[in-house]
Amino acid sequence: RRSQSTKRGEMIKTRCQKTLAACLLLSACGYHISIRESLHLSHAGNTSHTDRPASCVDNCAVCKSDSACSECSDGFHVIGGHCVSESVFSEVTHGVKGNLVLLGSAVLFGYLQQAFEGTIERSEGLNLVLRAFFHYYTDTFDFVVALPESTLSGQCTSAENFHLEGDNSRKSRLRSAVIMNMYSPQTSAIPLLHELEHEWGVFSDIETLTPGRLRTSGPHWGMSVMNKRGMLGGFPISAVSCTSGTLGETSCEQPLRWDFSQGGATTSHDDIGGYNNFDLLLMGLKNASSMPDEKLFFCEGASKVTGSGVENVTCSTIHVISAEDIEGALKPGPSNAVRDHFLTPGDTLRVAVVT
Repeated sequence: RRSQSTKRGEMIKTRCQKTLAACLLLSACGYHISIRESLHLSHAGNTSHTDRPASCVDNCAVCKSDSACSECSDGFHVIGGHCVSESVFSEVTHGVKGNLVLLGSAVLFGYLQQAFEGTIERSEGLNLVLRAFFHYYTDTFDFVVALPESTLSGQCTSAENFHLEGDNSRKSRLRSAVIMNMYSPQTSAIPLLHELEHEWGVFSDIETLTPGRLRTSGPHWGMSVMNKRGMLGGFPISAVSCTSGTLGETSCEQPLRWDFSQGGATTSHDDIGGYNNFDLLLMGLKNASSMPDEKLFFCEGASKVTGSGVENVTCSTIHVISAEDIEGALKPGPSNAVRDHFLTPGDTLRVAVVT
């Protein structure tokens, strides 16, 4: 099992090195993980503090219900409403082969398998992997990407990003953690760049510019049209035309002729040709002043957001948005002593890949 995992891990490492300045690949044999594209992981449940029971399960600091914990005592972590001791990390086996670190744990394997099946919170399974990782390695990575050693089935198998906490030190570098299912050697493209960009967008700060986008497409570009297809979804200008007239001008008559084969409201992969300028703007790697003539056209109230080939799409409003509009709306996320939220040209991202 370990040799097969290592070979597949090398495949991911090779793709990672093509797109990032540095990549350490780590292998945790038997790890099964899944993540949601939520903005933050929270311990808070739906029950108010005054309604929570005083006790529920062993080693729980804050109860969610009579039989489930919301926040565990120090040295324990929530898994399926119970509190798991960090002592399980001491049972993790690990070894180094070149720049591969192989980790293995039957206990964590079981929890992560449940996370893929959807029987426990996916964020909880991933968080336990992160704690095991930081038990042996320092928090010097911007991202931790986790993959199972083989392709898994279940209710929760898609690639996703969680904004999980690092080791809680002032020197913590972790931005977020990503989960992807294991791909076969024949896979030509994976959504790694897509998931990494979810650290920066596309969130609620630009929702006033793109009304309804989060509701229909989540944290993606949605039914946006740009010079080039976006890594977080969207379409190139070549994919959309007016019945007559010019897109973004009063002469444009609807319905629009929309070629869904050239993009997707929420999907992309690493082989689309890299990030477009609006992606880079979200990340801080472009300034609006460097792209004064580029516009983003957003179709509010689109009559459809998916399709096959060229189809008619009607928008309630077509918004014409400048790079300056987006730059002015962006709100910085968390920064700390060792890194800022936004990137600057020349920065190096360090990514640990755990499989």
